[in-house]
Amino acid sequence: MSKDDLEFHLKCFPSSTEDGEMSLGEKRLCRQVLGSLPQLPFPLHDVPCADGTIQKEYVIPMECREEVLNQLCFLVPVPKMDDVMFDLHEQKLFTVRDFRVIRWHGTNILASPYFDHTGGMLVDWMEPDNLEESVHTIKKKG
Repeated sequence: MSKDDLEFHLKCFPSSTEDGEMSLGEKRLCRQVLGSLPQLPFPLHDVPCADGTIQKEYVIPMECREEVLNQLCFLVPVPKMDDVMFDLHEQKLFTVRDFRVIRWHGTNILASPYFDHTGGMLVDWMEPDNLEESVHTIKKKG
């Protein structure tokens, strides 16, 4: 790889280790699937994360959470608010209604309640009864 190619690669595809941001690959995947999205109509607050970064998280009232889940979830079928899911990174169960939404590079990303600890996002949610066989279908944009 030439020096110019290396500089381009590092600029466009920095690794999570080099810039210290956890779950960078998952964030990019979610951004790719969701595309650019307008900000949600909820306040944002800073969340200090275990990787030393500060992420922006929405404060979403309980009465709006199901609508937000349905709007941002690109898994098929969309889990129900009372469903229990397994966070692959944290290795813990959680109830879907406890999800978080972060604002990252012009999009809104569903994350697990443990996001600030280990970076678990929507793509890391698994059905606890089928961990070995859990496969997600992703909704096509448009």
